[in-house]
Amino acid sequence: MSENKKHICPVFPDMLCPQGEEMSKACTVRINGDFDPMTDFRDHLLLHCALYQNEQQTKKLETEES
Repeated sequence: MSENKKHICPVFPDMLCPQGEEMSKACTVRINGDFDPMTDFRDHLLLHCALYQNEQQTKKLETEES
């Protein structure tokens, strides 16, 4: 497995996890477990983090294109 592959966001696999390898692994465990952001606050936070990071990356790409 490549070094970058270890840091991939489990929600958006085309995006690196900004929190690093350990958090990426922890999120992967949650996703592969009983992931339910509607009933588990930790899962909601995981989803919120992924959506926020995706939004930031999109804004950055739009700014670079302008």
